[in-house]
Amino acid sequence: MANYGRLGPAGALRYCRSVSIDFEEEPSTQETEQREQALLQKLGFYDERIEAKMRSDTEFHRIVGAQTKTNGTERKMTRESFLMAARQLWGLDHVQAAAAFASADLTGEDTLNKREYLLLREAFHHRDARPCPELDRMRGAALWHKYDKRGPKGLTREDYRDFVADLCAGDTHVDHVMRVLEQHRESKGRPRLIPDAMCGEQGLSEEDFLSDLLDQDLLGPRGLEKRDLLMGFSGDSPQRRRRHRWRASDARAEADGGQANRPGLRVALEAYDQVAVTRATEAQVASTSENCEGVSRKAVTRPVHPEAVNADLELAAPLACEFDWRGPGAAQRDSELFDVAMGCVDRAGAMARSCLNAPEDELDRTWLCDPPDAALSLLLDASDPSVLARRVVELAQACKRIAAAQPPLVRARLPCKIFGDTHGQLRDVLLLFASFGAPTHKNAGDVELCSYVFNGDFIDRGEHQVALVALLFALKALYPQRIYLVRGNHEFRSTSERMGPTSFRAACSRAFPPADAHEVYEACFGVFEWLPLAALVADRILVVHGGVGDGSWRLEDLAAGVPRPLSDLRVAPAWVVQALWSDPSDSDADMRRGVHMSPRGGISVEFGPDVTDRFCEGNGIDLVVRSHQYVRRGYKYMHAGRLVTLFSARNYFGREENDAALLLVARDGYGQIRVRPKRLPAYVAGAHPSLGAPSTSQRRRRSRSGSPKRRRSRSSSPYTSDDEADVATTAGALDAAFAETPPPPPPKAHFCPSPKVHSSLGL
Repeated sequence: MANYGRLGPAGALRYCRSVSIDFEEEPSTQETEQREQALLQKLGFYDERIEAKMRSDTEFHRIVGAQTKTNGTERKMTRESFLMAARQLWGLDHVQAAAAFASADLTGEDTLNKREYLLLREAFHHRDARPCPELDRMRGAALWHKYDKRGPKGLTREDYRDFVADLCAGDTHVDHVMRVLEQHRESKGRPRLIPDAMCGEQGLSEEDFLSDLLDQDLLGPRGLEKRDLLMGFSGDSPQRRRRHRWRASDARAEADGGQANRPGLRVALEAYDQVAVTRATEAQVASTSENCEGVSRKAVTRPVHPEAVNADLELAAPLACEFDWRGPGAAQRDSELFDVAMGCVDRAGAMARSCLNAPEDELDRTWLCDPPDAALSLLLDASDPSVLARRVVELAQACKRIAAAQPPLVRARLPCKIFGDTHGQLRDVLLLFASFGAPTHKNAGDVELCSYVFNGDFIDRGEHQVALVALLFALKALYPQRIYLVRGNHEFRSTSERMGPTSFRAACSRAFPPADAHEVYEACFGVFEWLPLAALVADRILVVHGGVGDGSWRLEDLAAGVPRPLSDLRVAPAWVVQALWSDPSDSDADMRRGVHMSPRGGISVEFGPDVTDRFCEGNGIDLVVRSHQYVRRGYKYMHAGRLVTLFSARNYFGREENDAALLLVARDGYGQIRVRPKRLPAYVAGAHPSLGAPSTSQRRRRSRSGSPKRRRSRSSSPYTSDDEADVATTAGALDAAFAETPPPPPPKAHFCPSPKVHSSLGL
């Protein structure tokens, strides 16, 4: 029987936060401001700690800079922006961040001003904060907000029990109980407990452990019952039953994409739905859609229709979605920026499907190269170079605001896809999207569920550098909390401008008139100077472009010790150069251990497997994913599996037969964070893009049948530096190394003469 019923209220699922302030009881805004200033004066922020205040104000402006502009009023930080920033800057989960925000919102306006943000940082982030009763009260208020699961109704007995349980699980209490237990065991002559550092010695045996469990004098008098632990084997542990946990493990579990019943999560109903559009339904959707994103795409987004809502429905407050799922700073749906960015991503999807369904494969350097801006024109739906330049600059400005609001070390959630060097090879990136899932919320994309990390070197050498950068900027503008662009060594002018006719500047000159080319070039490097230098995936995997160098630096240095905007490596700490330029040894043998001079020379070093292992152990991570060098299969496991080299541009230089790859990092059903390579085979003339890469025997048969044979330069190792042409060589020597392979045709100059090839490449 049909259940159509009457129409429900329009906009019933839209969240509307009501803020009520009792001005008779609460102090006025002016009184609150005076109280805040007096507290800051007491803490020394107007005297000896003025520099700390300036750093906090700068951080505040970077975060609110990604928000929508206000009309001449004082800029304030919204709760949404703070929740995202607290996760990126300090690693807080949403429960911690929301509680801290509520305790610092002294005016009750659901926003933070600069003074409130400074006090919040002092109370929760600054480790050496001065003793202050007001800050202690703020910390206590945060705990109250954290355990109050019913809103402002106060704590129940169960809430207070959660508070006590967390106290008992704290390090202070656990260490105290451990000391008492060890003293008791020692008095009974039991074997001592060895620390982890002495893992080579024999630890506590099963029999001795059972003796401890059965010793009622050891556990019972101290309120320790083994049945509390054994209940976990029946799936009914106290930890599972508890509704809230505010511990570091929760932040890690959230980043890892844990179970749906994870503490601190709630169910929320989205106020918009998506409609799939086919040729048969396009006209119907066009005639009925209001406020939709456009019917020319394969899916449209619009508010939930009243027919999908029960009559007289009033949504329960806990089920309302508070924020846009794309995060703060995302392009607003009714803005020109959104239309440009979404159109770019939609057309990229169509181009990706076209590449995948092509009857024959094709090299990126021969695809859509005449005129030089053909791919960019398709992406941005314009043919006038000035219009194209204006749209690229608009995307760059949006990305600059977002990148400035995020820290030098960003955090990405699981599942996550990681890409290596792309070097302007747009077609390879589109094929990876079409083959393994694309970063869009339409057309069967997976960006609503998956994070994307692009690990630097987007520019130089490839034929579609500007088009690829425009696509990455469009993705970042649309999905700032899902797309992360990590900086590589080629995103520095000192490296890029030495590429001569294959540099990013030359690519801009071929695509735009001189004035527009300069504006696009400066706008793009304005973004690069703010990009993060690394990404931390699920708190366990570090994604960095070059490597760990000598391993002497820590993640804390990366998070707080990078001056930005960073335009010149000479003003950066030495470890920043190592993170961008260092390489791992291509052998796990003992003789390759330690730190050595790199074949690149100069600023780069080569580090061995022991350095990688020591760096991972010291920073509490399991894996380093780096790029910076191309490898035969697109990825290569190294250093006892602690390090992976990843490269996402196939047939590099147009001469190699290397694959392109990405890594999918996701939680599996066995409690593991699984790293799974996805590979795009190298180009083979006449082959379909979906065919596998040729085997060694197939390559030999092709060679015997008359295919030109390439002589390997420098080394017979298939593990070759992507910047070998940049370091300790000349353009003439590079041409001689590939003398038997016909060189690629020189790029066509569009608005400027071809730059003169320099004699020395690289730093």
